Amino acid sequence: MDRTPRSFAALLGNRFLRIIASLVLAAAALQLAAPARASAASSKAEVRVRAVVLSYFRTSAVSHPAGLQVSDADIARGYMDLPQASSFEFASNTRNPLSVAVAFDPSFISKVGVRMLGDEVTVQTSGGGSTVRNSHIGNQHVAVTYRLHLNSNARAGQYAWPVGLQISSLA
Repeated sequence: MDRTPRSFAALLGNRFLRIIASLVLAAAALQLAAPARASAASSKAEVRVRAVVLSYFRTSAVSHPAGLQVSDADIARGYMDLPQASSFEFASNTRNPLSVAVAFDPSFISKVGVRMLGDEVTVQTSGGGSTVRNSHIGNQHVAVTYRLHLNSNARAGQYAWPVGLQISSLA
């Protein structure tokens, strides 16, 4: 068994707990360093602590199709609806709007509609984008629905997945 002495902060192990422990120790040191009061009845000290919590937004892709099957009916219709074709996990401590940039293969797609979080972003140029509302704080699973508008070069067949998303928080 390891009997190596460890510091109080090392025993805590958690960064947040170490910060709190440091604040408590600093407050105790301030109390000890305060000059003694003349009144023996009671002494009083005030310590003010200010904490700033930085906002964060993280996203990770959970699933997306490996490919896309375009049929003659899709070409005749001129578009493909792909409900809940991909999904993401979002983690955030802010309700800031999200920027969504959409890249797509223009060799057979003329524009793309992306629907998530109750908003829709439609881009006609690969790399274009817009914003969507984000009303959730914490972790959330987000399903994404696509409408791919096919251009005159589209042919029936199997394609690699033609859409890429870049999602970030605006703040």
